[in-house]
Amino acid sequence: MGFILLGLSAPLLANDDTRSSIALVEPTMDRNNGLLELSAGVNFNPGAEPLEALENGVALVIALQGRASRIHWLIAREKYRETRLFEIRYLPFSRHYQLTDLGSGERETFPRLSMVFDDLRRPRTLVPGLDADEAEAGSWQVQVRVYLDITRLPSPMRLPAWFSRDWRLSSRWHTWRFEVQ
Repeated sequence: MGFILLGLSAPLLANDDTRSSIALVEPTMDRNNGLLELSAGVNFNPGAEPLEALENGVALVIALQGRASRIHWLIAREKYRETRLFEIRYLPFSRHYQLTDLGSGERETFPRLSMVFDDLRRPRTLVPGLDADEAEAGSWQVQVRVYLDITRLPSPMRLPAWFSRDWRLSSRWHTWRFEVQ
C-alpha cells in the first residue's frame, strides 16, 4: 500500500520542480539621440504543459513590453508603449526549434530548445517612443516587463490556460522614475 501511495504522489512532486517561470534579465534604460531605450533579456523556463504543447505543434509567443507614463500626482497616465513579440516553434521534420521576432520577421533555427532559451537571455531593445528632449516637464516613469501571451494560443487552449500556473506567466514591471525640467 505504501508503494502505491508513493507512486501516485511522485508525479505531483516532480511537477513542482518543473514549474514555469519567466523573468527579465538585466533590464536597463539608456538615452540614444534623445529617445529613451529599454533593453532586457528574457529568462523563460516553461513547465510541462507549455513544453508538451510546443512539442505538439503549438507556437509559444513571448511579449517584451515597455511603456512610458506621465505621473500626475499619484496617477500614472500611459503616453507611449511598445511591445515586441517572439515566437518559439518546434519544427518536427528537422527536429529543430525556431525563434522568430514577429515584428522584424528575423528567424533563427536551433537544434536544441536550451539554445533558444540561451538566445532569449540576450538583451533586446525597446523604444517606447518617449523623446526625453521633447517630453513635457514633470515626473515620468518608464517600465518594462515580459509575459507569455496566451491570447495567441489556439482557441480551445485559451480557457484552460487562464487557470493553469504553467501558462499564466508574467514578470513584474521593472520601473525607473525621473524628472524632466
